[in-house]
Amino acid sequence: MTDELVQRCRDLARDDASGATALTLAAADVLLDAIEAGRAGEIAERIAAAKPAMASLLNLGIAALNAYDPRQAREQVERFRDTLASAPARAGENAAEWIRAMKDRCRVVTISASAAVEATVRDLHRTGTLTGLTAGESQPRREGRDMAMRVRSDLPGLDVKIAYDASLPGLMRPDCVVLFGADAVTEGAVYNKAGSLMLAVVATAWDLPVLSVTTTHKVVPPDGRRRFAAGEREMLARAEDRARAPEDPLYDLPFEAVSRDLLTAVITEDGPLPGPVRKA
Repeated sequence: MTDELVQRCRDLARDDASGATALTLAAADVLLDAIEAGRAGEIAERIAAAKPAMASLLNLGIAALNAYDPRQAREQVERFRDTLASAPARAGENAAEWIRAMKDRCRVVTISASAAVEATVRDLHRTGTLTGLTAGESQPRREGRDMAMRVRSDLPGLDVKIAYDASLPGLMRPDCVVLFGADAVTEGAVYNKAGSLMLAVVATAWDLPVLSVTTTHKVVPPDGRRRFAAGEREMLARAEDRARAPEDPLYDLPFEAVSRDLLTAVITEDGPLPGPVRKA
């Protein structure tokens, strides 16, 4: 019989609706219970491998695995959880400041349900910079639609439009800024919701700003790159297997890599990350 901690890890791995931040906060609670039960190493390994493209889960697991003893493991996990909970709002403030330096007024186009993106939208609205929001519904779970409906409800009068993911590039105009979050950031790419690459390529052709707004918890560290690469290969292999299924062939990769040289910047709670950027 599967024990409770293992089952909670499996539930995290099967959750296709929650974003990386929400899943990682839930995983921190599982890991704290595992530390109390004397099973930190085993459960940390499961959490690190739960979602191969979500670097915050990987980094949370590594934080516990690198601890010297249970007390330090608990301190590491609690610090990770607490900073992750507050970081999206600060990242949003930084991104909004960048956008205001580029544009007096703008419309945001996004395919993300990221908490950091939503914080950016709200900050731009607060300062009178935002003219509207065009959000992709974010198939298959439609998290983007849920985010847009929250914004529409909370910010009455704001022009909020919800569109099919594939139609977003055709809805961009010269006053637009493209925003999306990140499930992982490496030296050369940002991994985010499928459809992000298409938006970035079209925005580049239009010379529009493209910002990935995320937190430092999503950056793959040097000691995690091998694990991340292995997890990415496993995810691709599973997608290939599903695509060959005779009953329902579907190549259903939910994430894709966006080269960082397509981005104006990657903005975190600590400011922009070093690395390749594109002038807009």
